[in-house]
Amino acid sequence: IEADFFAVSQPDLLSLYGDLQQQHKEKCLMVAMLASAGLGEVAQYESARAELTAINPAWPKAALFTTVMPFIFNYVH
Repeated sequence: IEADFFAVSQPDLLSLYGDLQQQHKEKCLMVAMLASAGLGEVAQYESARAELTAINPAWPKAALFTTVMPFIFNYVH
């Protein structure tokens, strides 16, 4: 893979130099979190969130999900 700097935003540019396997795992865990939340499966949501936080404590939107999701779960199922 060769870096192409034309019309690339800063976060996308930084992803070219990161660990692609970890980024993929983080995205998969995020999808698992959202799927569990949508199904109202709080335990599975918390498990995926804890695993994601363990591998990357500074994952994007960590504060948002930690703050907002307990409120949202009151309205799911």
